[in-house]
Amino acid sequence: MIHLRKYHSLASVMQAWENLWGNNPNATVYQSPAYARMIAKHILPYKIILRQNPEFFLFLEDDAPIMILPLFHDWFGHDYTLFGYKTGCGYLDAIYAEDMTLEKMGECFSVFSDAHPNAKISCCHIRQESLLGQYLSQSAKDRQFTPCVVISLPNDFEEYSASLSKNTRQNLRTAYNRLQKDEKTFELQVVDHHAMSRNLRHKLLKIYADRQVKHYRKAGGYLYRLFIRYIDVGTILHKEFPEVKSFVLRIDGQIAGYFDALYKDCEVVIPRLAIDDTFSRYSPGVLLLNESIRYFYDSTAIRTIDLTHGNEQYKVAMGGTIQQCLKGTLLV
Repeated sequence: MIHLRKYHSLASVMQAWENLWGNNPNATVYQSPAYARMIAKHILPYKIILRQNPEFFLFLEDDAPIMILPLFHDWFGHDYTLFGYKTGCGYLDAIYAEDMTLEKMGECFSVFSDAHPNAKISCCHIRQESLLGQYLSQSAKDRQFTPCVVISLPNDFEEYSASLSKNTRQNLRTAYNRLQKDEKTFELQVVDHHAMSRNLRHKLLKIYADRQVKHYRKAGGYLYRLFIRYIDVGTILHKEFPEVKSFVLRIDGQIAGYFDALYKDCEVVIPRLAIDDTFSRYSPGVLLLNESIRYFYDSTAIRTIDLTHGNEQYKVAMGGTIQQCLKGTLLV
């Protein structure tokens, strides 16, 4: 029989969280105990912005934890959103072991419904292939799909290059030829966040904020830039997350583009990628990815690059496969 316990602190469920996450190789880095701790440590601004408090629901079967449903609960109602919403999490999910089943997940939500009638859980950024994604596919109201892109690397760099379209290979040749013709130098720097200088971090943040405001029309201007620099959990990564690096493409010594990379086994997740439009003649986004993929082959065991949300043309051109995330509402 499944029963439910509710807690208001992450620490109260952390042991179960670590055990369940450690027994699910399909769980993303965003559901890792380290990422959850980082969110919890810096939760206060988000509680105010969202007007919600975190609550952690632990489901047990015969006193053994089988799932944790981490949620934000509205201050003035019965509405919930998944824990991590708006805090820089690329993917959201419940926490469960690999042997969790759809049937048991349905029982868990039934138990939750009995304890919290009229509750509504808003879900987004749920990977379609995840177990929660499968459950949402059959149970959520107003389902919507949003794209994300993943590059699965073949055996070696030559095979990867050959797999790209003829047009993409020509665009790469053009970018490198333009650099040579204009007598420009370029280099890829891979910088561990824990060893990154404050000056470099500020430059990268400025490029990212500029890109978000100008290209993606992020509202708020100056306030948004302050949020990015001092509050966003995606910025705090460089201080507190165990394994995160920045890949920085420089042209004539100047930063032309960069991305942050979160490591998990043979996969990297890229939560932020930004380019400086000053260097658009040289296609810095595709150059950055191409040089980084060359680095992965030469120096690491990385074979999966998760570019997360959006299906921008350059992601697909560089060998990415479009996958889907789910958004919807559970009326439990």
